[in-house]
Amino acid sequence: MNKQNRQFDDRIWQAIDQRLSAEQWEQFQDELVNNLQFRDAYLKALRLTQALTELANTIGTSSELDSTKLADVAREIHRSPTHNTSRRYSWVPACLAAVAAIVLLWLAGSWLLPWSGRAGTEPAPFASTSPAEQETMLSGHAVLNRSVNVPWSEADAIYFPGDVLPGGEFHLPGGVIELDMFCGARVTVEGPATLVFLSDWVLEVRQGRLKATVPPVARGFTVQAADRRIVDLGTEFAVLVEPDGASVSVLDGEVELHSVGDPPRLLRQGDRWNLAGANTDDELVQSIEELEAALADGTRQALAREAAWEAASRTVEEDPRLIAYFPIARVYRDGQHGFSAAGPAAGSIEALLVGPVRSDWNRFGTQRTALEFQRLGARIRTHIPGEFSALTLACWARIDGLNNRYNALFMADGYENGEPHWQVRDDGRLMFSVMVDDSQKIEFFNERDQRVVRDAGLHRVYFTEPILDVSLQGKWLHLAASYDPTNRIVRQFVNGKIVSEHTIEPKFLVRQLRIGNAEIGNWGQPFRKTSWFAIRNLHGAIDELAIYGAALSPEEIAAIFEASKPAAY
Repeated sequence: MNKQNRQFDDRIWQAIDQRLSAEQWEQFQDELVNNLQFRDAYLKALRLTQALTELANTIGTSSELDSTKLADVAREIHRSPTHNTSRRYSWVPACLAAVAAIVLLWLAGSWLLPWSGRAGTEPAPFASTSPAEQETMLSGHAVLNRSVNVPWSEADAIYFPGDVLPGGEFHLPGGVIELDMFCGARVTVEGPATLVFLSDWVLEVRQGRLKATVPPVARGFTVQAADRRIVDLGTEFAVLVEPDGASVSVLDGEVELHSVGDPPRLLRQGDRWNLAGANTDDELVQSIEELEAALADGTRQALAREAAWEAASRTVEEDPRLIAYFPIARVYRDGQHGFSAAGPAAGSIEALLVGPVRSDWNRFGTQRTALEFQRLGARIRTHIPGEFSALTLACWARIDGLNNRYNALFMADGYENGEPHWQVRDDGRLMFSVMVDDSQKIEFFNERDQRVVRDAGLHRVYFTEPILDVSLQGKWLHLAASYDPTNRIVRQFVNGKIVSEHTIEPKFLVRQLRIGNAEIGNWGQPFRKTSWFAIRNLHGAIDELAIYGAALSPEEIAAIFEASKPAAY
């Protein structure tokens, strides 16, 4: 590798490692904009680093193999004697097998000598990461604000509001998204579209239509399209790229249009310019109007559905079978430390936020009135007195990931006689159980702990089939479970439909049910303290929970779903 190519690579890896000064970063972005070969090399190196990270996550690396070491491996492969920039980086797919071998060898060393030099210590159950390390690990240049009618599929990556979009190429299959570049520019995109995130300041459009709104702090934001650069001078502009043509229209302010070999051209408000191929001016104007209408229509639909649910929820409150009702999306306001249950128990049952419970967008996407439990100590505490002849639990939940073996929805504290546990296992199965006899001594060999452990007592866990696959993670779902001692049936529901039905065997039948102290989104008093068993905070959010002292029929569950679902369903 000659000196020029070595310097070429050094700048790329310094950028990936985030070790460039502000001045060097400006020069780097200019190089990205003006040098096609440099841009291609940067994207290939970024993809290789990301592939390594994904590979490590897939096979479950130890904390010994951190992102810095993964980048080092990628750098060494990138600089190996087989590297040849003139071959357009055809080595990348071929070397991934070698990458896998390197990672596996590294892991083998970690497993064979896991605690060398640290005799008498045990591994921490979770690796801690400092804020500085988290910032270094962040890979992307924009964050998704909202999406409308995007047909995400299992074959593609699925993104949700708040997600960082990765650097490099990004495909939008359809619908409309609104995103914020890290430089401060707001970009609305209509699919199908193909974008390339080159930096916090530079976005390439290969297909699709977009509108960019650029505040003063983001002046200089650049969109590349059809081998042209559109450089903002404090403006709002639209771009359309199609197979047969591309154009730009200045909606407000000014932009500079840069073409190779030509002086910059100044475009002002109302100006339109054909960038390539057939003239698309009329189509661009029409498309921007449609794009803005789609966003406005999405907002109107969300508000209408929320209003319909609010009316329906007040009807729910009148149901005499209701034990406790927490319409969080209606009664919670950001910053509150707690709130009261609605319905017959109004004023007598409180819900208290404990630990790092955070507000998030509710299922309608209109307000930050959902509550999420991502961090270990986050939970909502409540106390529900009384005894009941049957139970139905129903909630709207967004499950972003199944990070724990068991992920809590609603859990009675002590798991004593007649008390319910409702949660999701890490294989995507819903699980509902009731303690039958907590005095019985039940022991078994636990594979995870590799020892004999004692169970809480005699109980039966009712599982569904795996229902939470990648297409449903991060999406709001209506979940329900009913325990019916009279008919000896346990049913579980997703979005108003039965997903499991089990007969209650005589030895597991409980006729007197109770709750007492309980938690939403976590478990207060696990009877075994090993981390995999005890840690049950829900990686997701809840914005409504209803508890009935009766077994609601499938028709009633379906009606509740229909009356409370967001507009997208």
